[in-house]
Amino acid sequence: MTDLSAAQARLEAAIERLEAAALSRAGAEQAKLSDALSAARAEYAQLAITTGQVSERVDAVIRRLNALLEG
Repeated sequence: MTDLSAAQARLEAAIERLEAAALSRAGAEQAKLSDALSAARAEYAQLAITTGQVSERVDAVIRRLNALLEG
């Protein structure tokens, strides 16, 4: 193997290692983003429930105040 061939082989091996590292990192980033999205969806669902409960309570207070004012 000539010096040029050896250098080319080392370069190709280095490129393969870099590509593997990039794919590994991208997979880890995707997993973190997926976890964050799941957490955000869970929080959204809980906030939607809380918002509905608060809305019902505010409506009840408004009805009571209207009854008192009309009363």
